[in-house]
Amino acid sequence: MDMRVIVKDRTIVNLSFAGDRYNGASLDEDALQVVLRFQKTLRALAKALYKKRHLEPEKSLDERLRLVVSAFKEGSTNISLEAAQIEGEGDFNLIPDELYSASALVYDAYSSVIEDKVLPAEMPIEFIPHVAKLGDDLDEESNVSFSPPSREPLTISHRTRSALLSWVETSYTDTIKISGEVIQADVKNRACRLIDPTSKRLVFVRFDNRDANIVTQALHQHETKQLMVSGTGEFNSKGHLLRFKRYTSMELVDEFTEMPTQPESLSEIASRIVADIPDELWDQLPRDATTKHNEVVSHHL
Repeated sequence: MDMRVIVKDRTIVNLSFAGDRYNGASLDEDALQVVLRFQKTLRALAKALYKKRHLEPEKSLDERLRLVVSAFKEGSTNISLEAAQIEGEGDFNLIPDELYSASALVYDAYSSVIEDKVLPAEMPIEFIPHVAKLGDDLDEESNVSFSPPSREPLTISHRTRSALLSWVETSYTDTIKISGEVIQADVKNRACRLIDPTSKRLVFVRFDNRDANIVTQALHQHETKQLMVSGTGEFNSKGHLLRFKRYTSMELVDEFTEMPTQPESLSEIASRIVADIPDELWDQLPRDATTKHNEVVSHHL
């Protein structure tokens, strides 16, 4: 998902506070703490996104990623966080795209929780706890709505905060092998997304350079070929595969290739055989479980 924008202004995110204590178009200390959380989270997330997209760090990046509170809008509790004005800067294109991407990513994360969907694969896992706590300083009777420019506001309430934090606390990892259709691939950043055939959800996979050609083929031949990936997957609390934390192998397979099944264990084979033996045969077995045991059972088999 490309979250970069073409038309820019300085507004990165709009915030609107609701609750009895904000009816007077003023913000108390708790609300200001929320504003600070947004500033720090968006700035840190933008820096992480920048490092993924650029090989060389920029000396002036910290300054260019600064966010400032614009003037309170008259008659409301609405404010905006804007990209800071840098002395001598006259071109909006100097504002890092990652500031807008960070805002959109936080918005999409909360939207996913509200709509009970999988979190965006682009969201770094280490940032989810910070995103989940954006409204923690407000009491249960208050909430804050936020939105990037030109998008409908989303409300951070006690319920949505708890749901997102619960997602973090109850996610788990397990070994898995799946084959799915690749619908998006970014060779430069070595990442792709495929459809989990079981849940029909998108799964995020990072790959090494050695497998770039396989991923590219899977994307170009997605109508007839699938990508089979083995490794450690990360699942949400509902058991849906979200992404591969590590992968051990990757290969191209035919679209209708069935997934190999695990061979039956000896105990499973024994249980299946025993289940077919009628009770009357068991009654014929000697009490000491030795005499004529093989003769009775072998006769049935």
